[in-house]
Amino acid sequence: MTTVRYLPWQELFAIFPRLVEDTLTTGVSVCDIGGGANPRLGPDIVRERHLNYLVLDISQDELDKTPPEYRTLCADIGDPDLRLPQQFDLVLSHTLLEHVQNADVVHRNVHRLLRPGGRALHFFPTFHTLPFLANRLLPSGPGEWLLSKVQRGRSADGNHAKFPAFYSWCRGPVAGQIQRFTELGYEVETYLGAFGHGYYRRLPLLDRCESVKQRTLLRHPHPSLTSYALVCLRRPPVGPEEDRLATEADRVTDREQIPSLASRA
Repeated sequence: MTTVRYLPWQELFAIFPRLVEDTLTTGVSVCDIGGGANPRLGPDIVRERHLNYLVLDISQDELDKTPPEYRTLCADIGDPDLRLPQQFDLVLSHTLLEHVQNADVVHRNVHRLLRPGGRALHFFPTFHTLPFLANRLLPSGPGEWLLSKVQRGRSADGNHAKFPAFYSWCRGPVAGQIQRFTELGYEVETYLGAFGHGYYRRLPLLDRCESVKQRTLLRHPHPSLTSYALVCLRRPPVGPEEDRLATEADRVTDREQIPSLASRA
């Protein structure tokens, strides 16, 4: 049974890091896909909880900006032939999924990356909101100019560059979206939708209108009109004996293969 809730966008942004930390136990393995220059967990948490933490990104330029404490791997999560030498207890992404062209392939790859019983947490903007519609439809030049007017600090050489966006499968908790994940073999544990956004902060009149819209949708929510979503997916566990054998095999693989992954620590 999937838990569906609706929140203001500010609360959803605050919930994501807490939900990630609550999912962690000491020594688990984590793959941060699309983390690039901005890994979602700070080095103190990685160190204190002895996490086996890997930042995977398609862009070596972004990985070159990653703090040196992290292990990194340049790979395309959207590659149908992607295979990594280990599986993970947690796979997470934050504002990555809107940038992939084939979400079906990405979610299949994430399913393979998860150990049985492992979870994937994805935070992403959803398509049917005016700023994200504009981001999808406008050519890169006008889109970058418009973004610079409503958000500071989004230069290409900084840590928050703008990338092409496609919004494949970036939807709120509509029934069809939940079914898509189920058909890929996931259990959809939680699907949170959020209303509102902060793109009009420098445009007071539009910002007030957006606040009114947000309050209205929180009273009368509709899953197709969300601005952001957070989904928690679980790869179902296997039987006890299969689970024990798989865990032992993964631990051996981790010890043998992890040193071969790119690390700058």
